[in-house]
Amino acid sequence: MARRILWALIALAPVTIVVNYVTHADKVLLFLLSCAALIPLAWLIGEATEHAAEHTGAGVGGFLNASFGNAPELIIALFAVHSGLPEVVRGSLAGSVISNLLLVFGIAQLVGPDNAELDRRSLLAQLGLCGVGVVLALPVIVLGYTGSPERHVAVVVSIPISVGLLALYLVVTTRNLRRHSRAERSEATMGSWTLSRSLVALAFATGLTAIVSEILVHSLDAFAKAVGASEFFIAVVIGVGVLSATIILPLKFRAREGNENPKQIHGNSTLEITWTIIPALILAIMAIFTVPTIFKLAKVPSGPNVIHVDVAANQWWWEYHYPKEGIYTANELHIPIGRPVVLTLTSNNVIHDFWVPELAGKKDVVPGDPHTEVIQATHVGIYLGQCAEFCGLGHADMRTRVVAESQADYDTWVRGQQAPPSAADAKAFTALGNKYSCTSCHMFQGVSKAEVGPNLTHLASRKIF
Repeated sequence: MARRILWALIALAPVTIVVNYVTHADKVLLFLLSCAALIPLAWLIGEATEHAAEHTGAGVGGFLNASFGNAPELIIALFAVHSGLPEVVRGSLAGSVISNLLLVFGIAQLVGPDNAELDRRSLLAQLGLCGVGVVLALPVIVLGYTGSPERHVAVVVSIPISVGLLALYLVVTTRNLRRHSRAERSEATMGSWTLSRSLVALAFATGLTAIVSEILVHSLDAFAKAVGASEFFIAVVIGVGVLSATIILPLKFRAREGNENPKQIHGNSTLEITWTIIPALILAIMAIFTVPTIFKLAKVPSGPNVIHVDVAANQWWWEYHYPKEGIYTANELHIPIGRPVVLTLTSNNVIHDFWVPELAGKKDVVPGDPHTEVIQATHVGIYLGQCAEFCGLGHADMRTRVVAESQADYDTWVRGQQAPPSAADAKAFTALGNKYSCTSCHMFQGVSKAEVGPNLTHLASRKIF
């Protein structure tokens, strides 16, 4: 009965997807649906890997279970990285580690036979790998505790360490797979799935997990605010819960001696046609709403209400040019609320990535290939942005601020930027320019026309250089 309920609950995944893309439901509801949908998907991943182990042997099957059992946490972490949510990444991975070290080890000790032979070689190898991982991670850990973990030097140091750990994982995994595949391949027991069916179910469950995880990550912030909990705490709970389901449910419903074989449904045309038509109908319904939305989002607005800004990515600062208003400024973009702003993104050096998370997604800035992005603020405030593509030594400092203000305040700012500098300011800049050669790089209206560095005409009106 419980197994039938779990099979039925898999329908929560397509329901969650349809509710998200068709109805645009409340984020809290989407978060709860996503969490509920991940539990039967985690069970299906465990079930598929157990059946695959009947054909590949316990060693390879254990590898599949360990790898795909952690797939939900890894997928959640990847979407969180893409969405700029480091706390969710830390929480999801922490939940996975806690579950693996405590839950898996505890269950193994509880249900394992007392006279089981200990694989000393494997145990020492795993302990050695853990030790290597800790040693390799020490430089990044030290940098994280002695300053900001997101500063440039910490990112640079972490890259070769990550590549080294990944390479070590691939080498050891390949070696172990070859060892186990030669030693443990056996005949499948009666009633087990075929290998191809197991792998298809595994791919199906992993794909749905990826889509549901994306919905979960994008609704996590709203749920965290609703319940007053941090994103890190919620991510840890999700990690522990999903991995627990992946382990406990396959153990509970595993094949045991004396169990009757389940009813075989292979060749049942009605069932096969039904589970083919239902997903096709769901995809067709989603396409009806998705395709027009794609074209709508790709359309660039026009008309007198639209503000156009040319954005030039330099190393390592942003230049903003308002062609209609005749304004040049740097790093601080002013926009009025309620009006679409069309950004034309260009670069004359390397590839950058313009990203203001609260206003729009990431957009590559490619030399020789202008891109367009539309932003529109609905509330007065300051929105922080960052170049999201590594562009050289000063990449971490290539930040920007978008100041969203009322139309009246925006008009006041425009008039202030269009006004010429006072004679006193021009005289002061001329003196500084002669002393420090500022005029060689920086523009100052009426004094210098250089365009290498940011425009300093109205520098005092900006909060950042």
